[in-house]
Amino acid sequence: MLPPHHFIETCPDLRMILDLSYIPAFRHWAEVPFTTIGPGSRRGLVRIFGTKVKAVETEAIQWLVDTQFEQFKRLGIEEESIPRLSPAHPLGLTLVDMEHSLYVV
Repeated sequence: MLPPHHFIETCPDLRMILDLSYIPAFRHWAEVPFTTIGPGSRRGLVRIFGTKVKAVETEAIQWLVDTQFEQFKRLGIEEESIPRLSPAHPLGLTLVDMEHSLYVV
């Protein structure tokens, strides 16, 4: 049997497949290998970090995920306001959530 990522890698609509990770039966799939940075997110990263971020976009998004709780605290965002998909999910944004939140037209 092929591993789950084989199907996802060969599927033309990665976003739809990635969204399946929000369903409990699919939650064991790691989303990190399937996170891609689109043009809107690239523009968002440039707004945050400046043009030099273009060489390290993936690392920049990972840093945002890794430090999000420090940033929420710094900005005075209370724990109950930290985003999560549902009470069953952990607090905070995943790598995919962060990539989606950076979208700039």
